[in-house]
Amino acid sequence: MDHHPPRPSSLSWRTETALFGSGFFSLSQQPTLSVLVPLWALQLHATAVQIGIATAAVSILPFFYAVPVGALVDRMGSRRMLFVGSVGAAVLYALFPWFPDIWGVVAIQFFVGLFQAINWQAAQSYATKTGSDAIRASLMARFGFSSNLGTFVGPLLAGFLANQSYQWAFLGMAVWALMLGGSAYFLEPDAGIEPEPWSAQLLLPRMDDFGKAFRLMHNPAVILVMAVTFIRLGMYGMRQSFYPVLLHRFGYAPSQIGIFIAVGAVASSVSAATVGMAARYVTEDRLMLGGLALGVICQGLVPASGSYAVQMILNFGAGWAIGVTLPLMLTVLSRATPPEDRGLSIGLRNGMNRLASTTIPLGLGVLVATTGLGPAFYVVAALLLLGVGWTVRYRTRTTALTAADQVTMS
Repeated sequence: MDHHPPRPSSLSWRTETALFGSGFFSLSQQPTLSVLVPLWALQLHATAVQIGIATAAVSILPFFYAVPVGALVDRMGSRRMLFVGSVGAAVLYALFPWFPDIWGVVAIQFFVGLFQAINWQAAQSYATKTGSDAIRASLMARFGFSSNLGTFVGPLLAGFLANQSYQWAFLGMAVWALMLGGSAYFLEPDAGIEPEPWSAQLLLPRMDDFGKAFRLMHNPAVILVMAVTFIRLGMYGMRQSFYPVLLHRFGYAPSQIGIFIAVGAVASSVSAATVGMAARYVTEDRLMLGGLALGVICQGLVPASGSYAVQMILNFGAGWAIGVTLPLMLTVLSRATPPEDRGLSIGLRNGMNRLASTTIPLGLGVLVATTGLGPAFYVVAALLLLGVGWTVRYRTRTTALTAADQVTMS
């Protein structure tokens, strides 16, 4: 049975707006929270290692449940899971001010990450199954633009609300999550989905889902996406953990920190929207890997100067890299995997996301405690650049990927 019959080549205004709204309100939740949690942890007098643990905790459950969540999205439908994820995240965001202890923050982070993963995986899965092949590349560019635009508006609002009080900031995040549920309401129901009855058993991982997901790794294009994903989120892990702490030490207020993060998000939105134009002059894989290297360099250099202008330039460069890689990765995955496995492929990618989001903040926390804040950034950036070098080498040497490019990167 074909669970995902082709959708029309053009989308209704309502469906397209709701789809872009789902990207806007889902991807933005983690970067918005990443502005608040390190600063809230400083208010609670947390140590560097404790801040590293708090920021890494959000990625633990999503790492282990990335593939099961992807399979669950395929079985239950993306729209239905967006409702579940938005309500669960809203409740947990509202609980943060009621736990004024760093270990309470760690506990909430541990569970909130799972709902963030459900939201973003469901939004991506719906997007990659929407529209015909003829419009998918354009649709992914606009979906990437709207998703990255949310990462501009969310941190900016959070920073200004945190200037008033952190209670208002976390309450604002709860409302933000509910807006995602509102966007899902206007999406068309998933075509051809016959959802299983809700039960606790649905939450248990299934070994056949893992086997099916890892079989996708036989495709060299999928391996390339996984490598780019880890490095990209390693860079992003630097931004979401100790970058706000670094800016705080430079003397910037929460609202100013929100502006810096927002500038990076603007660059992400612009690069995502213009990736199709750039791909006319540079091949997609070179654009992806070159942008990735630029982003790692920019993020690694942030301790070099506390100058407002320098931080703006570096934020723009890092944000541009984050934005340009997202639609390219989603386009490659949508072409390299069949529709019935899109949720699994997204889950596999998000598992790699969370592996980076867990290990980088933890490693940074240990490095900050031993070498200091600035040197820690330089060390992690150097390691990520080595990863970029390995990925370039893999791309050059893998003849199978060159053959796959005729289908997946044409």
